[in-house]
Amino acid sequence: MAARRPLAAFGALLSVGVIAVAGTGCGAQAAAAGRLAAQTTPFVVARAETPAIADDDIAAQETRLVPAATATPAKTKAKTGPVPPDRPALRADWQAGVNLTADAATDFLAPGSDDALQAARADGSTSVEIVATWYMTDATASSVAADPVRTPTDAAVAHAVATAESLGLKVLLKPQVDVLDGTYRGLIAPANRPAWFASYRAMLLHYATLALQSKAAGLVVGVELGSMVSGPRDTVLWRSMIRSVRNVGYRGQLTYAANWDQLGLVGFWRSLDYIGVDAYFPLIPHGRQSQPTIAQLVSAWHRSYVVGGPVNWVNRIARLEHDERRPVVFTELGYVAASCTAADPYDVAPVCPSGARSVATEHAQQDAYVAALRVWSRTPYVRGIYWWDWPTDANQGTDAYSPRGKLAEQTLREWNATRGTLTTKH
Repeated sequence: MAARRPLAAFGALLSVGVIAVAGTGCGAQAAAAGRLAAQTTPFVVARAETPAIADDDIAAQETRLVPAATATPAKTKAKTGPVPPDRPALRADWQAGVNLTADAATDFLAPGSDDALQAARADGSTSVEIVATWYMTDATASSVAADPVRTPTDAAVAHAVATAESLGLKVLLKPQVDVLDGTYRGLIAPANRPAWFASYRAMLLHYATLALQSKAAGLVVGVELGSMVSGPRDTVLWRSMIRSVRNVGYRGQLTYAANWDQLGLVGFWRSLDYIGVDAYFPLIPHGRQSQPTIAQLVSAWHRSYVVGGPVNWVNRIARLEHDERRPVVFTELGYVAASCTAADPYDVAPVCPSGARSVATEHAQQDAYVAALRVWSRTPYVRGIYWWDWPTDANQGTDAYSPRGKLAEQTLREWNATRGTLTTKH
């Protein structure tokens, strides 16, 4: 399985400096993130624009997510159905998704992959992102390449797509880049940027062709490549690559998966169908509890007490959707089965706001899932969540992020069963 980020590589970079989130970032990677912040123009944090929203008042707050000067146009405001906001309910068009991941080149051909897809469908999932990872040798390498041992073969990808489609799952292909020396993909610095982009373009068009041939519903054109989307020249290159994807004949939905702290770096959202967010936002409620309640986590989506001042993550997404005129999909969201996972969601070994290490507990993972679903299922411009991750081998149910075989899987099953019970009027 592709390695998850060991820490928040951009660590909440701001145009006014760096927000330090308790328990994240250290050493060379944190220093590199700081250097990148000085070279790019990250988004501006809007601090405490609205009061914290109570757990039983989510739906009523929909029209107050953005200050009046930048409010979402009336046509995108929604009136929810009669379902109380603390009860599971999803819209009929909600993309209930998972990220299918594999360790080896032929894993998608194995019975464990078919079993994983069947399990996702049985849990009520409607969509799946099939992840295929290519590699750079180190952070300065000027090319990406398939690893013959770890990158899924084309035959394996085609089999996974066909199996998923036969089960009625909507499929998005999701090629991504990892670095063999452990560098986070958002901090790569190719020695020859034009050569890197040429290599990446070849990889992307390869998967666009696979998506066309397999009739995949969507393609993720990039994943968390913050240092490669950080300026006007990069934007031109990405727009060119997106046109090339269309030129091969692919007409499915396109998105780019930006890490939660890289959203403002992307200058080509309007060339895509969706804004993709890898939504590992740190949720630190007032009081900085190590084991917050669901209600406190819901409130923290609206007012998270990161170091440097409270931040409203819901406003952040609302403003992005309003500015770019594109709906939002959470291309990744995940939590490990440990305390403090919501405060430090990008770390397989979360650090609590107090600085203490987390302890294993499935309840913390489950509570974070419930809080996210309560907040975002009522938000009409967010069209769905693809949970990280859903490994091909059932024995990987003990994988840190996977909900398989854990309380969080019960939550997904319960919520997915309610698709169509929440109505919205745009």
